[in-house]
Amino acid sequence: MKKSKPSYTEGKVSSILIKSSIPMIFGVGAAVAFNFIDTLFIAKLGTLELAAITFTFPIVFLIIGVSMGMGMGASAVISRAYGENNLEKVKKLTTDGIVISFLSALIFVVIGLIFFEEIFIIMGANEEILPYIKEYMRIWYPGIVFITIPMVGNAAIRAIGDTKIPSLVMMIAVTINIILDPILIFGLGFIPKLGLTGAAMATLFGRFVSLSFCLYFLIKKYNMIDLNFRNLFKLKESFKEIMYVGLPSSITNILMPLGMAIIISMISKYGEPAVAAMGAASRVEMLTMTVFMALGSVLGPFIGQNWGAGKTDRILIAIKQGYLFSLIWGALMFLMFYVFKEEIAIFVKDDIEVAKYMILFLSITPISIGFRGVMMVVSTSLNILKKPIMATVLTILHMFIIFIPLAYYLSDIYGFVGIFWASVISAFITSIAGYFILRRHLRITL
Repeated sequence: MKKSKPSYTEGKVSSILIKSSIPMIFGVGAAVAFNFIDTLFIAKLGTLELAAITFTFPIVFLIIGVSMGMGMGASAVISRAYGENNLEKVKKLTTDGIVISFLSALIFVVIGLIFFEEIFIIMGANEEILPYIKEYMRIWYPGIVFITIPMVGNAAIRAIGDTKIPSLVMMIAVTINIILDPILIFGLGFIPKLGLTGAAMATLFGRFVSLSFCLYFLIKKYNMIDLNFRNLFKLKESFKEIMYVGLPSSITNILMPLGMAIIISMISKYGEPAVAAMGAASRVEMLTMTVFMALGSVLGPFIGQNWGAGKTDRILIAIKQGYLFSLIWGALMFLMFYVFKEEIAIFVKDDIEVAKYMILFLSITPISIGFRGVMMVVSTSLNILKKPIMATVLTILHMFIIFIPLAYYLSDIYGFVGIFWASVISAFITSIAGYFILRRHLRITL
């Protein structure tokens, strides 16, 4: 593996963050679009189908969350090794990270298939919706490996300062999904209408393509994969390094969909239209969060490389700029949703009951977008600076100590909208707490 001049340790901080984040906005946007595109087409099938997909969200986000956690762990150690100019270690960590992600995928496939019905029944799925969930997830589960490996592989590429290739990989995958979704869901010519099965197949094939391209670039372009299979059995040290950050980060990402499952079970009491609206609106809102995800995917390697190179002043500047951007973007997105909430609701689902609940969601929940951006900056920084336990503690504080109890309390008083106000209040409190916690650890670590 050859190394060019590290892209994140020299130059104006703001210019680097903007320049590197722009490709990732498109890439992360494409990744989020996987779910959003499915939602748009599935919404045309009916309310039950849309509600069924909503029940799958916690599982989908759990797998993605664990994969992102392992990617975060890999990015933390790879970026620091790259900043230290230890290229052999970069190659070893990348290879072992891919192997670990593959083994993790197999574990999730087995667990998901064995406890299929039990998982969704606990979440509140009834006998009417369960067949639709099965139709989608029986295809989706075996393709978990196509999610985990590209997540870690793309994180490794970003760790050395390249955000264009990971973005390209994700955009190719979503383009395929856009093409195949309507064909496989509704049928075309000799291809029969497959409904939810078709949606799952389109997503699966798109993910497979992203896996193929990711491995191609890692092996051919960057030479970051060690093809000596005898070394694959020497995972111990790499596993410890990657999972020191990756395990707490994965736990953090698991806690979020677990909390979401509890929230969905609360919303299910209001009926299928409410669940469908929650699923559709949250995916629309998620599109605006891609900017934060893009920033986080750059901020992590930026901090890692500069920490490895001993340039701590650049880390402080980057974090402050991350805070400022998060609050400005959050304010702009809230105004957009508030002004166009009715048009967005009708566009996604032409159903009066579903649209009514979506409008309520889009009137309140987007207030928290900027606060969630601050939380992302804090969490990313703590993970890369090897304080992953504190990032996990903040997630527990947000979801289980504040949000869920508050949602129960406010929903008893204000009904459906009480859940949304609980989301806003919990994000605000956690962002403030996270700011002071990170400031304290920055003084100690740097």
